[in-house]
Amino acid sequence: MMKRLLESGDTVNIFPEGTTFADDTVRPFHLGAFVAVTHTPAVIVPVGIAYRGGAAFVEETFMQHLTRLSRAPSTVVGVCIGAPFDSKARARALSERTHEQVSRLVREARALAEA
Repeated sequence: MMKRLLESGDTVNIFPEGTTFADDTVRPFHLGAFVAVTHTPAVIVPVGIAYRGGAAFVEETFMQHLTRLSRAPSTVVGVCIGAPFDSKARARALSERTHEQVSRLVREARALAEA
């Protein structure tokens, strides 16, 4: 499904860690999405996201998280977008390159969120 969407030019957002964490450590990426992207005309755009305060989505259901955030007066989010690159590489190489960039971008996003 993902490969078909990418081949038709659609945008697909993934979170290759497979879950969320309370800290800024970028965990290892699952390879599935990177396997799907190989041999497509897709472009990978790495993004780093960091939330200020208690906005992390951990140890609660999505509905609990959504309810808690909707009751907050505001949520400060730092977002940094990296340089796009093509997907013409092996899945492992794409994963490693993306992981390296996302790790850097999360640190930059944290600085923005805390500023």
